[in-house]
Amino acid sequence: MRSDASAAAAGASLHPGGGVDWMATSVREAIARAIEQDIFSGTFQVGQQLKQDAICQRFNVSAAPVREALRQLENDGLLIYRPNRGMFVAEVTTEELLGVLLPLRFTLEEFAMRYALERMNDERWGYLEELVRTMQSGARVCDWLTINEADVRFHELTVLWSDQPHTMQLWKAVRSRTRAQFYRLAPRHEDPHEVADEHAYLLEQFRTGDPGVISKALRQHIIVSADELAANSIANPKSATTVQ
Repeated sequence: MRSDASAAAAGASLHPGGGVDWMATSVREAIARAIEQDIFSGTFQVGQQLKQDAICQRFNVSAAPVREALRQLENDGLLIYRPNRGMFVAEVTTEELLGVLLPLRFTLEEFAMRYALERMNDERWGYLEELVRTMQSGARVCDWLTINEADVRFHELTVLWSDQPHTMQLWKAVRSRTRAQFYRLAPRHEDPHEVADEHAYLLEQFRTGDPGVISKALRQHIIVSADELAANSIANPKSATTVQ
C-alpha cells in the first residue's frame, strides 16, 4: 500500500466505493469530500456514528488522514463530536435552517452580487448559463446529484466573483450545512425542472443590474422557496427522497 505521505505528495482522490485514485489533492481532503457526499446522498443518516476504523479500512489508509478529515467535517458543521462516544452526523433543524442559516446566506449573496456585477463579462455570464443547462439536463433524467452540484456551483461563483474575501469565507462556513439540508429538501420539488427554471429566472434578474430586483429575486429563491419546501416536508414527511 502506498503511504499517506506519498499519496498527499502526488495528490489523491477517493473512489466512492473505496480505494484511492492518485490524481487529486490530498488524502485528507479526498476522504472528507467522499464522506461529505455520503452525508448529502443519505448514505450516512443524521445521528449515525462514523467509526474511524471502518473508514480507514474502506479507503485503505492510516488513521491520521481520517482523523483530519473528520475534524474538517466537524468544523464544517456536518459532524458533531460526543465525548467518549465519537463522531456523529449532525442535524440541521428546519428552524435553524430557516431562522439563521438561510437569512445569513441571503445577506452574504445579496452583498456579494453587488460587487460581482461590476466584474461580470460574457465568459462569466456564459458559465452561469451553462450551469443552468446542466441543471436542465439533470432534470430530464431526474438526476438530483447533478442538479444540486450545479446549483451549489452557480451560487459559489457569484460569491467568488465578488472578490470580497470575508464574504466568501463566511459563505463557505454555512455552505455545507445548508447544502446538506437542500439535498434532503430538493427532491420534494414536484418537478426537478423547477430548480433549473428558478435559476434561469434568477440569472435574468441578475442581468438587469438592478439591486432592488436582484434582492427580491434572491430572497424568493433562497428563503421563500426553502420555506415552502420545508412546509411541504412537515406536511408530507413520507415524501422524503434519498438523492442518488
